[in-house]
Amino acid sequence: MGPRYPGGLLVGAPHGLFVYSASGNLNEGGIFRSGDGGFTFKLEFLRPVQAIAVSARAPDYVWAIRDKQLWISRNCANYFLRLSDIQLPADPSGWRALSVSPTNPARMLIAANDGLVWFTVDAGLQWNRIQLVTAVGGAGDPHLTRSWGWYVDGSVWISGGNGIWIGRLDDGVFKWHGAPAPQPIFGGGFQFREGTDAVLLSLKQSQAVLSRDGGATWDLLRVDRGVLNRGAFTAFAADDRRLFVGYSIGAGPRRLLVSANGGASWASASNPSRRPVEWSEGDIITAHPTNAAFLFAPGWRSLNGGATWLATPSCEAVYTAGSLPPYPLVGRLDTAVMVSTNAGDSWRSITPSIGGFTDAGIDQLRARGYFASQQSLKVFESGRWTTLATPVDQFGQRHITTVAVDPVDPNIIYAGGRALDYVTEVPVVRSIDGGRSWFNFIPKSGDQFMDGPREVVWMRVNPKTRELWVTTEGFGLWIASPPN
Repeated sequence: MGPRYPGGLLVGAPHGLFVYSASGNLNEGGIFRSGDGGFTFKLEFLRPVQAIAVSARAPDYVWAIRDKQLWISRNCANYFLRLSDIQLPADPSGWRALSVSPTNPARMLIAANDGLVWFTVDAGLQWNRIQLVTAVGGAGDPHLTRSWGWYVDGSVWISGGNGIWIGRLDDGVFKWHGAPAPQPIFGGGFQFREGTDAVLLSLKQSQAVLSRDGGATWDLLRVDRGVLNRGAFTAFAADDRRLFVGYSIGAGPRRLLVSANGGASWASASNPSRRPVEWSEGDIITAHPTNAAFLFAPGWRSLNGGATWLATPSCEAVYTAGSLPPYPLVGRLDTAVMVSTNAGDSWRSITPSIGGFTDAGIDQLRARGYFASQQSLKVFESGRWTTLATPVDQFGQRHITTVAVDPVDPNIIYAGGRALDYVTEVPVVRSIDGGRSWFNFIPKSGDQFMDGPREVVWMRVNPKTRELWVTTEGFGLWIASPPN
């Protein structure tokens, strides 16, 4: 490319005619343009440039930052004009990134070298710093902002060294995506329920987080009721008012808390003898897929929306349910797989013992069940068990403790878990062909943890959006889009 060469900043013109590259090199920096798809570049702007951006709404425009000033070209980088009436914020660390909205060029983001992010909604006449707000209520700034992106409705996501934020530029307030603190330790199972956008997740720090809008915003709920050393290990939202949390005090048994007012207050659930609803293992609370009044906690069932609870000695925990008639419930009794087709009135064992399991998913179209058992993923079909050859991690081990099947396309299956004594590099695996082949869903990235979850606690597929939700032990909540 000759003595002058493009730097590391690379953007493509929206109409596809040019590729632009920018360099901040003090001696040979500038903006380079290629009209042949990147095979050759020509220097168009002989000045060191710290950032460059384009917008689909103005395909001939190019924006750049040089010497703490905003420059613009309206003719595909043939000529640049310094916008003297635009003053960038006074950040002594300097600027390293610029982004212009693809739908409204008056909306811009700039990132400083110290990680702070600023925005404008009036083409730069006024700049404001984005405030990143955790669900706890404290405000903060991104640590080493890595990337950002625009949604079609004008909102923005920002990825930093300790989380992902989503928000709108109108008020500049961004909430961390689904987590109450930089390092939440999520409890056990959670479930979605069709017909409501409410989702409740448990935290081992005696708390739960509630979203009433499918994960866009979150509220932190305290469930300790003044008791120390209490942890929440499973949670379920029948709707945005009726909430259920399984908790324990120290190493004691799990007990069920119920809220009828969206988490404003909590009461202990009780059986007909007015004794607490307790269990020892199987941390999952769920509802029947067609009737939210039928609720299931480990070893217990409610037929009136959680007002009273009855013991279910024939089933210790209900993990999943079919989405088609007769809406089978899949549960466990000791190591046996139990199934009910009458909303839990009766249960039958369908298989011999498989050594126990910690989670289950169902492919009702093929009459196939997937089970996280003994750190592996096993499938039961036509009266036979098969252990699937999912990928192994850096130590040749598998850690499968949870599984989820896409309710719309059961060819899509996810499984994962955590190693506990080390951080496995294969925390989530996925199949898109009904389990015939598998791949590691999380590319390796050393210890940066910027490309997906680690140390997975639980996973489920949102039946409305088909997104995979994954909770972790200390690495936040992660959401992945379905395969395209």
